[in-house]
Amino acid sequence: MEPFLLGESVTLTDAAPAIGHIVGVSDDGSTVEVRWTRRPGHDHDVTFESASAIRRLHESEDGTL
Repeated sequence: MEPFLLGESVTLTDAAPAIGHIVGVSDDGSTVEVRWTRRPGHDHDVTFESASAIRRLHESEDGTL
């Protein structure tokens, strides 16, 4: 899998609709820091997520991209 890059739009792989942007990536790429614009209970929060728990968001999944 390609490492995540700063600014990429992402979503969770196994949860309710969530949209965020990568704001940080660990040196080994296994952990990413995400600022959520839409995530139930975490709107506008920044969280640390395992890279395996998120995926890139395709622009067709959200009209605001």
